[in-house]
Amino acid sequence: MDWRQPSDEFGRRLAVARKTVLANTTDPWRAVEPFEPILAELRYVATAREEKLARLRSLGRQLFAEIRSGCGPIAMEVRHYCWHLQHLGDPTGSPASSLIDMLMVTLTRFAHYEGHEVERCFICAEFREDLPFQGSPGGRDHLREWLKRRFGDDDE
Repeated sequence: MDWRQPSDEFGRRLAVARKTVLANTTDPWRAVEPFEPILAELRYVATAREEKLARLRSLGRQLFAEIRSGCGPIAMEVRHYCWHLQHLGDPTGSPASSLIDMLMVTLTRFAHYEGHEVERCFICAEFREDLPFQGSPGGRDHLREWLKRRFGDDDE
C-alpha cells in the first residue's frame, strides 16, 4: 500500500508528518508533533480507521527505511517511533503497537522511554550510534493540558 493514495487531506497530513520527521531526526518532540492530531483522529474517529491505519503503517515503513539508509544522526526516540509506526494496530506485528500506546508516547513526549533498557532492545542493539534518550521535559504536563482541551477540566 502506498500511503500517498488516495490523494486526499489525510495523505497531505501524512506528507507533512514525513517531512517533519526527516527534518528533525535529532529533535524527538518536534519530529512527532504532526502525529498528535493524526493519532487522536484514528483513536477517536472510527470513519475509515483501518484504511488510514494501513496508510500510516506504510508511512512508518518508508520512514524507518529512510532513516535506516543514513540521513545523519538520529535520536533513539525517533527511530523507535518510526519502528512502532510501521507496526501500528497490526495484530500480526511482533510486538504490535497500539493506537493508545502511540498516542500516549506522543502526548507525553516520550516520557514512557524513561528507563528504556538499551541493552535488552534489539533496535538499540542494531543502531548503537543513535543519540541517547533526551528526556521528556514537560511531557506529562503536555498530556494533562491535551486531556483538558479534549475532555474538559475535571478539577472544577
